[in-house]
Amino acid sequence: MIEILRNDLKMYSLYRDHKGDYYLRSLCGGVAMYEVCLPLNDEETDYFQREGEWFLDRLAIQVCKYREKYKGRLLNVLMLEESKHIETRLSASLKPIYELELSLGNLVARVDEPAGSKCPYSVVFAKPLHRSDIQKLDLPESVQYWECHDPHYEINGGYQCELSQHCVEGPLPERRS
Repeated sequence: MIEILRNDLKMYSLYRDHKGDYYLRSLCGGVAMYEVCLPLNDEETDYFQREGEWFLDRLAIQVCKYREKYKGRLLNVLMLEESKHIETRLSASLKPIYELELSLGNLVARVDEPAGSKCPYSVVFAKPLHRSDIQKLDLPESVQYWECHDPHYEINGGYQCELSQHCVEGPLPERRS
């Protein structure tokens, strides 16, 4: 991702990935400062392209002031900074999927360790995995695709290495009706 705009006075930056998606990173809080990262949706992108920095000034304030409203869309900033550590922990069988997703602009939302009783380590991406591209990879037979549609859990899909039990996953794409 490339930083394309920075406003130090209002404490935010705008980034763009290779696919053209925008991400607003904003510093929030008072005594205890923390950073949030919001992927801009289509409507917000349109507003930014029409109104420019003026729109981002308002959006950065809204994201910090009403964080709960954006909670489901916020990405873990630490994961953006420290994804290099994932490579040392993640099963070698799943690294090609991890690297492909990063190269296609998908961001790591979080790492779960453990991720339930049958998965000691899971890398969870912010956007759906690029399954058609992943199917072109030469993966070992021990790597299997799975989906979870149980409403008690996140509606995710991903790949698990049967040897290490590690996973790489992301939200399932929305079904078009």
